[in-house]
Amino acid sequence: MVPQDLFVTKSTKPIEIVETIRMHYGEKVNYEAARVTKPAIIADRLEHQREHFHKIPSYLQLLHQHNKGLYTDLHTTMDENGHSIFQCLFICPRQSRASFQLMRKFMAVDRTFLKARFVQSLLLAMEVDANGNILLLGWGL
Repeated sequence: MVPQDLFVTKSTKPIEIVETIRMHYGEKVNYEAARVTKPAIIADRLEHQREHFHKIPSYLQLLHQHNKGLYTDLHTTMDENGHSIFQCLFICPRQSRASFQLMRKFMAVDRTFLKARFVQSLLLAMEVDANGNILLLGWGL
């Protein structure tokens, strides 16, 4: 309930959790309960994100099945337990690759930081066509 309404980190004060629950749900939670549950909230969100990172290869497989000619580049490393750890991902649709061949040789790249436990950035590569329309060439995480 709290992670959807408040991004809880190590620096989040228990009083912020108390106030968020009071404002969004009208419930009274004491300071000590918020202090004790804060690590569980952080750990739950971390496990939730790790679980989603492990689904990326299956997601890419489905993308390839439904988008012939799609280009993807997934980089992972292995931890000491043999589990794969997500590093980065790039996706470029076939249509964007084909369109790029006909475009002016100018590309813009935009980056935004994602709010999560893991340090991430979303990168977008774009072109402008002859009509002044913006074409998304690819994106990476």
